[in-house]
Amino acid sequence: ADYNNSSLTDPLYNIGDQQHGTEILPKLSASYHFDKDIMGYGTISRGFQPGDLVEEFDALGNPMAGGYRPETTWNYELGFKSTFFDRFRFNAAVFYIDYRDRLFQTVALEANQFVQLTKNIGASRNYGGEFDLSARLTPDLLFSTSFGVTRAIWGNVPYYDLDLNQETNLNGRTAPYAPAYQGSVSLDWSHHLTENLTVGARADATLVGHQYWDPTDHFQQPAHQLVNLGVRLEGDRWTVAAHVSNVFNKLYNTEFVSAAEVQAPFNVAGIGRPRLWTVTLSYRW
Repeated sequence: ADYNNSSLTDPLYNIGDQQHGTEILPKLSASYHFDKDIMGYGTISRGFQPGDLVEEFDALGNPMAGGYRPETTWNYELGFKSTFFDRFRFNAAVFYIDYRDRLFQTVALEANQFVQLTKNIGASRNYGGEFDLSARLTPDLLFSTSFGVTRAIWGNVPYYDLDLNQETNLNGRTAPYAPAYQGSVSLDWSHHLTENLTVGARADATLVGHQYWDPTDHFQQPAHQLVNLGVRLEGDRWTVAAHVSNVFNKLYNTEFVSAAEVQAPFNVAGIGRPRLWTVTLSYRW
């Protein structure tokens, strides 16, 4: 059981309000070992993110107490975990998440400054699958990969489209900030030069599928990939490492809000970190 309470007081504008609530969060999980190294499982659980009170402004710019309701989910998962010959590990799962009063965060320009806004939109459902695999290819070389696909679909949700300035229904559209797929591949090499001296290198790539930035699917981030490289030299107590993130200097957004949504004469976007070179020296005692 989760009890939450929030209050808002602004004596300057004589604003005050409070809200509280209790959520029961059951969880049921069962697992079965087909073999000592192979296990299947199933889980049903209740998810919850509490509501809150925030100070908002009406159409005339007057402050007032506002807020949003809790977001709740029912979560269902089936999967298995396995290890073979002490060298290979393979895990996989499928999931289904049923949202109610789903929360969406956006940005607005109020009193000449950007403020983060959170609001309830409505019901949606997420479903998909994922797996991860790791293998010790040689005593020095470890390979690992993971991949997952997700579909995030709105239910019957009336919504006012600020970009088109009209009422619409989100039914069947893709919920924002839900990449169609995400994956990774990595190779990690580590070799003992002497008993107390180890040299290593790592290469990894991250794959991110296209995603939408807004509930009405007007703006999207295309699929992109990021590659990172690193080398290291380790002693008993020290490590020297060099690393390059985003080797190919891929340009991508981490956030995007349209001018209509932000209520400003321009769009607002977050930019992904460009290529970054780092060298580190660590010492343990």
